Amino acid sequence: MKKYNVIWSERHALIVKAENKDEAIEKAMQGEVISDDSIEIDSPPEAFELSK
Repeated sequence: MKKYNVIWSERHALIVKAENKDEAIEKAMQGEVISDDSIEIDSPPEAFELSK
């Protein structure tokens, strides 16, 4: 499993463990997060794989 940073905006970012970007976004939407560095959601989510 890989770690992904799922970002809605500059003020909303979550880190999740997932197999791919789509799963990462789904887990973030369901609240299955490793860490939450967010303030509010104001744009569609994007997922970026974190380097090891």
